[in-house]
Amino acid sequence: MAIGVYMHIPFCRRKCDYCGFYSVPVVPKESGPLLDAYIRRLLGEIGRRSSEIAGETADTVFFGGGTPSLLSPCQIENLLERLAAVIRVGPGAEVTMEMNPEDVSKTKLDEYRSAGVNRIVLGYQTSREDFHRAVGRSSVLCDERVLDVFFAASGFAHCLDVMTGLPGQGERDVESELDLICRFAPDHISAYSLAVEEKSPLASRFAETEEFSAAQRKCMEAAMDFLASRGYRQYEISNFALPGRESRHNIKYWTFQPYIGLGPRSHSFFRGARSWVDMTVWEYLESEHIKIGWDRRGRGAMMAEFIMTGLRMADGISLDRMEKIVGKTPGPVLDRIRGLEESGLVAVFRTSGGEVCLRLTREGIFVSDWVIYTIVEDLV
Repeated sequence: MAIGVYMHIPFCRRKCDYCGFYSVPVVPKESGPLLDAYIRRLLGEIGRRSSEIAGETADTVFFGGGTPSLLSPCQIENLLERLAAVIRVGPGAEVTMEMNPEDVSKTKLDEYRSAGVNRIVLGYQTSREDFHRAVGRSSVLCDERVLDVFFAASGFAHCLDVMTGLPGQGERDVESELDLICRFAPDHISAYSLAVEEKSPLASRFAETEEFSAAQRKCMEAAMDFLASRGYRQYEISNFALPGRESRHNIKYWTFQPYIGLGPRSHSFFRGARSWVDMTVWEYLESEHIKIGWDRRGRGAMMAEFIMTGLRMADGISLDRMEKIVGKTPGPVLDRIRGLEESGLVAVFRTSGGEVCLRLTREGIFVSDWVIYTIVEDLV
């Protein structure tokens, strides 16, 4: 089975007020030496871990962050060339890069494509200045001018990240945002409901209430219905795609397929084991060695993870496949699944091939965290 490769670029211009990811703010005009040093270490890590992945074929590569578009096209090309010298990057491999609106220009887009990128995810989030300001989004506003430049460039899949359920946002606001986006016919749209992370700057000035949660649900339902009417399939809780344009890389995370993470705090699932680069950016830059942490959890935790990640997919999980990978499903888990099925939150069904599968219903999607915890609580 081909693997995925994730390269972590943990730098951004300024952390957004809602962000809970690990990243280091930098000033672009002053960050050249730091980014150069980081790329040298990342190139070195690819070489040092070559024996670990030698002989493998990668069919997806993902540059995530942080803000990968802080890197020059030349730096992206160097990383891809080094990777291709270590493992086989298959023909037709999906090569994705996340990009911020302020980095969009015809020249840069053309150069990233020439460097080997064939899928770009633009951090659109919102085109409304009031919502942009309310959540403390650090990037420049992604207005129609930016979209014009982005979609005029050819040679790669055009993808957008959108946020819904923002403070003060209503269903009509969501539909208006998506109507603007869909005029450009993006291949893929990730529509995330705003999460107010603990200890984030946003949490210090905004308290979630039942009324806010109810408004968020209405916004997400509006997004689901609107995108379905425009031909987008909701193949994962927060991800919508035109036919055949799903994120092949992210599907690996949700379906227990192997991938390697490169860079500090990146995670891997390879040859049945989970690990991560257990280093901060500064430790990573200063050390000659790569410190790897290993997940030593047992079968129950692996089964819980299979359920937690797989149920995010619209097609759900195959209970038969899960038993082949991690063993027989415990009786209490099956009892909880039956109870949730009776409540209309999950559906158990058989495929045309006879596999027994489990998926969330539409109602279950909106309480997915609770549903999943109910199923796996005895496993973790």
